[in-house]
Amino acid sequence: MKHRAVTTSYSIGKGLILQADAIKVLEGYEGESFQLILADPPYYQVLVEQEWDNAWQEANDYLEWTLQWVRACRKVLRPDGLLYIFGQLGKREHIWLHVCSALTREMQFHDMLIWDRAVGYNERSDSFTPQYEMILALRQTSDARPHFDKSVVRCPTIKNYSDLSTGSPLQGKGGAGKSSAQGKVRHQHSTHPFSQGGPQKKRWGIPRKNPSPL
Repeated sequence: MKHRAVTTSYSIGKGLILQADAIKVLEGYEGESFQLILADPPYYQVLVEQEWDNAWQEANDYLEWTLQWVRACRKVLRPDGLLYIFGQLGKREHIWLHVCSALTREMQFHDMLIWDRAVGYNERSDSFTPQYEMILALRQTSDARPHFDKSVVRCPTIKNYSDLSTGSPLQGKGGAGKSSAQGKVRHQHSTHPFSQGGPQKKRWGIPRKNPSPL
């Protein structure tokens, strides 16, 4: 196919990186071309020193632009495909709430992932600093059955993922489980990417620590 409005292109392995207006580039693809689309769009007026994050005067302009590129993605997304969109929620990033609301009306909500990480900008003094990023997953329709293989995210060097979970099961009806030597308890759940398949039969306690005296 011929890519339109491409300013720069780079070949990397079997792939191709295009530096261009994504909406215009996607117009050059046939429908249902991709099984996976991963998008990390601007936050909207969060990184105030970055021109690319301040290209919209009003929140509604940003939301309208978001709908434009998501619709372009939906056109080329296969029926068994997923669209992943990075975003963040915080005092400055409240627009993400409106993005999630608008896009889950445009497409079918599939999942929400939380990426536990340190943010890339300075600590805030007027609110909590987000220490995570969210990834919204959308599919074409409610009856769509996207391809999903949890095994591809597992580390091949780890033979037993249940070893990553530490802690003691709850004792009796109200007994709190004792924490491990590391002082951490990780929940085992059948939908956790690091857990073994099948329902969990043990109830796991929540780590507790009394506050230090003032």
